[in-house]
Amino acid sequence: MPHKSTTIYLLRHGETVNTLDGPLRYNGHFDVDITAKARGQMAQRGLELSSLNITMVYASDLQRCRKGGEIISSKIGCSLELSENLRE
Repeated sequence: MPHKSTTIYLLRHGETVNTLDGPLRYNGHFDVDITAKARGQMAQRGLELSSLNITMVYASDLQRCRKGGEIISSKIGCSLELSENLRE
């Protein structure tokens, strides 16, 4: 019987608004937004991934991850599932 494999692509959220005024910070569960630059990067990643037959995007429910997941899943044309279990 042939073995079916699953490929998982991992992406990190883009630049966050609280890193614009100084050194990079650990955000943890602090719910910060992503920048316009990050939105553009997520849209580009979505376009790049759109030819890979991805069927689902999973993301943390924190807005920096949720917004990236929404952008990417809309470019790919698949569903987005949010989970607090994917938080840092």
